[in-house]
Amino acid sequence: MIDRKEFIDTLKKVTPGLEVRQGTAEQMTHFDFTGKIVQTFNEEIYVQTPLETTFKGSVKGAMLIQVLEKITDENIALARKKNELVIRARNTKAGFAVFTENELADKFEMINQIISKLKWKRLPPDFMTALKMCYFIASNQETEEGHACFQVGRDHICTIDREGIRMGLYEFEKPFTKNPFFFRASVFKSIANFAPVGFSLTENYVFFKTTDKVVFAVLRRFFEPIDRREIFEQFKNVIIRLPDSIKDDIVIADSVLTDEEKAEREIEMTAGENKLVYKAMTQTGWIERTAKIKYAKAAKKFHLNPVLLAEALSKSDFENKLWMGKTGVMIKSGNFKYAVGYVE
Repeated sequence: MIDRKEFIDTLKKVTPGLEVRQGTAEQMTHFDFTGKIVQTFNEEIYVQTPLETTFKGSVKGAMLIQVLEKITDENIALARKKNELVIRARNTKAGFAVFTENELADKFEMINQIISKLKWKRLPPDFMTALKMCYFIASNQETEEGHACFQVGRDHICTIDREGIRMGLYEFEKPFTKNPFFFRASVFKSIANFAPVGFSLTENYVFFKTTDKVVFAVLRRFFEPIDRREIFEQFKNVIIRLPDSIKDDIVIADSVLTDEEKAEREIEMTAGENKLVYKAMTQTGWIERTAKIKYAKAAKKFHLNPVLLAEALSKSDFENKLWMGKTGVMIKSGNFKYAVGYVE
């Protein structure tokens, strides 16, 4: 007998590697059990975690999780019977097809050979925080310049949208890699719950490991690294103190955007003539808020992501200021800077 909840929790650690799109290899929707680990792979993400089992083979992932969560018994028994994985609880029995011929077998073998030879380097403790802050800025469409990717430099991570209007920069306390690398920002949604402490670069993947022995990898992308930090040099002299009501203003303005993806949300903001105007609009509604500020110059209009802004506002090191530059504005929260260009 095994603890049902612990088994579910172990399987959920590798669910980021399950494929959910139609028309892809069937095995990419399966948990692969080797007897020592359980692993998943969907071309973009690979994940493994230790799990000792008396059987080997692959099982349809989503169905297995759904049934396990419906069972209420604390303990269950697992057994391989012919071509089935049979689960027994007090009043429940269920069987799942086990596939021993795995079209990903060669890929799994290659990846595990790579893992056995990896040399790990330590990640900054705020690495995932950096990804979280920069994620909202990356483009959702691939470009030749890597706008859909995290650009990881020696001592920083940056993202920039394809129009060049928005840029996020997170600078670490000290360098942690000699070789800059790129990977798709969209994978962050899948790996957000991991807390990696180490990483290793290979020809095609970036591998990460956690303290609880989860190893995951994301597919590398290759672009010419460009240091864009000079963009932030324009923000020096003109500084506006944000209104004390800004947290409430952002929450209220964001309330009409809840049907949109978090990374796609935008609030139109206009600063000038001693007021800051927030406006959010969708096809089904709009809302506008106005707050007083000390900035008497001509109004400048720009767009900010309210989810990212709320995240920055929640940090204890957020600087409650708006830097006005020649071509755009900037906010700062500790090691993170977020710049957006003015719009007409």
